[in-house]
Parts: sequence; structure tokens; C-alpha cells
Amino acid sequence: MEREDPKSIEYLDGIAIHYYGNFFPAQILTQLHQRYPNKILLSTEACPMPWDAERVEIGSWARARKYTTSILQDLNNFVVGWIDWNLCLDPTGGPNWADNFVDAPILVYGDRDEFIKQPMYYAMGHFAKFIQRGSRRIR
Repeated sequence: MEREDPKSIEYLDGIAIHYYGNFFPAQILTQLHQRYPNKILLSTEACPMPWDAERVEIGSWARARKYTTSILQDLNNFVVGWIDWNLCLDPTGGPNWADNFVDAPILVYGDRDEFIKQPMYYAMGHFAKFIQRGSRRIR
């Protein structure tokens, strides 16, 4: 975008980094920050991938560890926020118009008026509880 129109970056407040695109080294986020220090970096659409063997894994601490690792890497590389794609889904990983069913931090059993909080929920909760608005990272 910037190559085609060098002024285009002036119209952006930030850059969204999709969770499913996090196969690149986290240091690239620091490089983005250094190149555009006045733009926010925001991690978005986090979720276990629809191509995972198990779409929904009730009680998966491995998925909670992936979330924790992603959040820590992002925070250590100038990302200012981290957004889950679907905070609540049903136990099949839906509903979803595109049939790409995925896991979620909260699974809602609508037929039973019941829900469960997954380990991913608690992983995100640690960051949400202890990092207050306006916090700064100390090296």
C-alpha cells in the first residue's frame, strides 16, 4: 500500500496483526513499531485454527499456553492489545456461516442454559486482570 501511495500511511491509526498470521518472528513487530512509531499495533482474530485436528478441545491447557505465549510475545514487541476472535461459541465451535468451526474461551450450552470457561479464558484473564489501562512495559 505504501509503495503505491506513500501518503497512505498518514490515514491509518494502526496496524492489525491477525493471530493466524503469526508464523513470522515476533521481532518483525518491533521493526514495524520502529518504522511507524506513532501507529498502534493490535493483535486480532485470535483463535485455535479451524484446520487443527480437534476443532473444540474442552479443557485444553495446550491452547491456553499458545494464547499466553502469543500475548507475551506481542506485549514484548510493542503490540498494545490482543483480541480473541470468538469469546463465546457453542460446544461444536459455532455457529459459523463459513463452516470453519473453532474453539473458544467460553463454550455455551444453550439447550441447558449452561456455560464453561476454558483454560484459554483463564490465560487471557491473567493479563486482563493485572495489566491496567495505561500500563507501560519496563525493561
